[in-house]
Amino acid sequence: MHSSTSSHSGSDSAIVLALLGLVIGAAIGFALRPSVLLVGQLPFETVISRGANLSGLDQLLVGTAQTSFNVMAAGAAVGTIGGWFVGSVLGGSSRTDTRPSTPRAALASLATAVPDNGLSLCRECRVPLEPRTDPCPECGAPAPLT
Repeated sequence: MHSSTSSHSGSDSAIVLALLGLVIGAAIGFALRPSVLLVGQLPFETVISRGANLSGLDQLLVGTAQTSFNVMAAGAAVGTIGGWFVGSVLGGSSRTDTRPSTPRAALASLATAVPDNGLSLCRECRVPLEPRTDPCPECGAPAPLT
């Protein structure tokens, strides 16, 4: 049985890494945006507005601003998906551990996995017991369940 905190930790790490991937991907996309001859790369305000703030002769740069925005958005999307994937893989490793926490729990799970083994289970700690064992050698509880 998994606790609620372990099931949320995987999704929380995936969300955090997805947001981190979004920021890093957008920054890489912004750095890789195309440049214009004699002008260079357009400033962030022009890119993020897709050239809507350009006027006069600068309106010739609207196509480059839109392409720059698309490159930045693609980088953000790839970074988000990559971050989510890494977070899901890393966060999922704690949820797949199904080993019993104690030797007593291991014995109890073994006993319940093989129902017709001739053993009884202790009423308190659920440890498998030989028939007519009283009290339980593990916890001292009387009269095991059959």
